[in-house]
Amino acid sequence: MFLDDDNYASPHQISTFVKAAFYSHADALTAPHSIFSGSSVPTERSVQRYWVPLGASLSVGLFRNCFGDANFFVNTDAFIKSGGFTEEYLVGQEDHEFLAKFVLQGYHLEVVPELLYYRIHDTSSQMLFNTDPILNQVHYARPLRLIYFKEDI
Repeated sequence: MFLDDDNYASPHQISTFVKAAFYSHADALTAPHSIFSGSSVPTERSVQRYWVPLGASLSVGLFRNCFGDANFFVNTDAFIKSGGFTEEYLVGQEDHEFLAKFVLQGYHLEVVPELLYYRIHDTSSQMLFNTDPILNQVHYARPLRLIYFKEDI
């Protein structure tokens, strides 16, 4: 399981992911999340909005991240065989890139229909808001070239 540094897990997140993995037989699971600002422990009163991923939609994924956030539950063998994350200095969206690549490689991604974590929204410190948006987009779109060009990822 991955929990990004700007995420705050709900108390039942791990047990819910484990149960969903057991029943769904999915290779990876993602979930909706609540978005809040600040550095204190999140509460329902601090939630500003919600984000719900669609899951394995390649047509939407070409334009927007519909797969999920960096907070996801994944089978270790599938993660390793898929090639894992790429790392590029001052370029974000490696979670989006990984999940797009994962789906394109035929792995089974599902969305757990429950809010399982909070995501901190801080434009002053988060990488997404402090890196080049074009480089970030190129990073996550890279695996989607397989739709048009038949090459290995």
